[in-house]
Amino acid sequence: DMNVELDWELFSHSESNQALHNKMASQMISKCQSGVDGMVVSIPSEVVELAIRTCVELNIPTISINANSNNLSQKLGLLHHVAQDEFNAGEVAGRRLIEAGGTRGLCINHAPGVGSTFDRCAGFRKALESAEAEFVGEVEVLIDNTDITKTRVEDFVNENANGDWTSLGMLSMGQALIPTLRQLANDHPEAVAGTFDTSTELGQALEANEVLFGIDQQPFLQGYSPILVLTLFAQTKQALGNHYLLSGPSLVLEAASPSEEQCKAEVYPVCLPPVEIEENKLGNLRILGYILGSVIVALSLVFAVIVFLYRLRPNIRQSQPFFLLMICLG
Repeated sequence: DMNVELDWELFSHSESNQALHNKMASQMISKCQSGVDGMVVSIPSEVVELAIRTCVELNIPTISINANSNNLSQKLGLLHHVAQDEFNAGEVAGRRLIEAGGTRGLCINHAPGVGSTFDRCAGFRKALESAEAEFVGEVEVLIDNTDITKTRVEDFVNENANGDWTSLGMLSMGQALIPTLRQLANDHPEAVAGTFDTSTELGQALEANEVLFGIDQQPFLQGYSPILVLTLFAQTKQALGNHYLLSGPSLVLEAASPSEEQCKAEVYPVCLPPVEIEENKLGNLRILGYILGSVIVALSLVFAVIVFLYRLRPNIRQSQPFFLLMICLG
């Protein structure tokens, strides 16, 4: 859209995090030394952070994206950070579960120790406490086996809530836990559930009324908006006033339509939602118009009959009966 040449490399997730981050850092330094006009990065480790510092020293305009990097982004002197405020997203999720009848809350965390999931649970807890609802706790789980994860959550509820699932609001920290969340919702229908992140399975869970919502951090927007800002900076040397540009949270309450799914699969070419345009601006005034129009037609016919019946009278003849009839018909 901005006529910008994008150099993008997708690394394999089969490698270890350390090897992946080393490759990322090496590639970033190489590109910055070759003289790119701008760079969009995530900051998953200190190795990548050091590479970003090198690029900043080379005066490469840089924007960071994704979770838990806003403070670090400012510290590094980057132009902007584009992401979802994870703490705020946790609060939004908590309020939604309370609206749905939840009086207690359980945070299901598949990535304990990670800053983003920590902030999500913390925001969730604050929302519960603000509504004087009980925070049952945070259960740490793995995502390798749905049955084991489900059992771990059930054991936690048995130990910390006396096995009472009534009005329990479950919030999972990512889409990888949706299969577990669906099983828990079916086995314990007295509970309510929501999740972070979106997927095709989330749509299925929403349609089956197993999950109330998904929290969408809008990753497409996280990738798209930095290009707009970097292009603006390259052309004008001006950046936006706010360092932190929020892409979410956005609540997903219903499954995507087939057209929306196709649009997403085609990477959003130009997929604006259909707009229904109401051409009639009169609204209920149309009825009044019909009534007044009928009165006018009726009076015209009455006057036309009177002119015809009294056409031979001098005063009517002087006014030209044919002309008067034309006025009535007009």
